[in-house]
Amino acid sequence: MDYTEILVLLWIVILVVGIVVYIVTFPRKRRKLIEILESIAIKRGGKVSKPSFRLPSLKFNYKNRIVSLRFYLGSKYSPSQTIVSATTTFSQDLEMYIFKEGKMFDILKKVGVEKEVEIGSDYFDSRFVIKGNNQDMIRDLLDYRIQEKIIDAEHLYPIISLDNGEIEIKVNTILEDETSIEKLINLVTSMIDRLDELNR
Repeated sequence: MDYTEILVLLWIVILVVGIVVYIVTFPRKRRKLIEILESIAIKRGGKVSKPSFRLPSLKFNYKNRIVSLRFYLGSKYSPSQTIVSATTTFSQDLEMYIFKEGKMFDILKKVGVEKEVEIGSDYFDSRFVIKGNNQDMIRDLLDYRIQEKIIDAEHLYPIISLDNGEIEIKVNTILEDETSIEKLINLVTSMIDRLDELNR
């Protein structure tokens, strides 16, 4: 066999192994996630959706808002994700993005390419990047209670956004433990509470 034939054969083997691993692990992962979501659904009065060939999802009502929890399997070009989201009734036009401080952002910041919102907490500002369109409102939203919940989920590297009245928290992995998932849910519900306070 020449080099091209060996390369094609190698790719076929990798593809077949990948398919076998998926077939073996997917049902087990799906069952585990269903168990976790059903446990959360019992506590929060939610409903678990269990499509046959996709990962389960959960929806529950919180103060007349639908909170949604869903999972996405990754691909070659995108990571797997756990996403918790909710639509709010916040009346102000507020955009906000929060993610964990990283080396690339440090470099961009030093050369003045990127600007960020600072909320006046040395610990929080040193660990998270905050971007948005209204610094004063973002400072009001990120009170000490919200900051604590974000810090509590820091090890999950959450990407938090508020745009067009929708809160969304993404984690670039499929979380398979109830405690971590509850941290994201509690952060979303706390943000709903805080936006309601600011909307009065």
